[in-house]
Amino acid sequence: PEGSALKDYGNPTKNAGEYSQNFHSVHTWYDLSRDLRVRAAWSTGMARPSLANAVTALGINETAQTVTFGNPALKPTRSTNWDFAAEYNFGTASYVKVGWFHKKIEDYIRGNQPIGTVEIGQDNGFNGLYEGYEILANSNAGTAYTYGWEIEYLQQFRFLPGVLRTLRLSGNMTFISA
Repeated sequence: PEGSALKDYGNPTKNAGEYSQNFHSVHTWYDLSRDLRVRAAWSTGMARPSLANAVTALGINETAQTVTFGNPALKPTRSTNWDFAAEYNFGTASYVKVGWFHKKIEDYIRGNQPIGTVEIGQDNGFNGLYEGYEILANSNAGTAYTYGWEIEYLQQFRFLPGVLRTLRLSGNMTFISA
């Protein structure tokens, strides 16, 4: 540690960066009647890779014979989303809703994908160790589409006496295709 500190002293390192990104969206609704509302939305979004990918630290699994790396070259996952729904309100704070959604997901991240094999020999990057082990890393896997239906139901029991009036029944079912 002392040698490293002396080496670094007088050799400051500066790291700077700048980032800006806009995510556009449009959300609207229309009341067809007092109790029936339709909604529509278009939105964009992004999810950054885990910070664990920012370093190329490796993990060795001797049982599975794998070497796992972080991947600082991962791109963020981006999405374009469409959502439509119809909601019918009945009673006080009770409703049923049916919706449809479609999402385009670009550069989605797949975990621990094979990217190679550790070579044989002293100059394999591991001082001759781990020969033949599979090398794994997270990777961007292209574009995916997902769409589906969602049905939601909420019933308040405010018509019941006493503390029972605080009860409610809630259910949600989602059908997804990807």
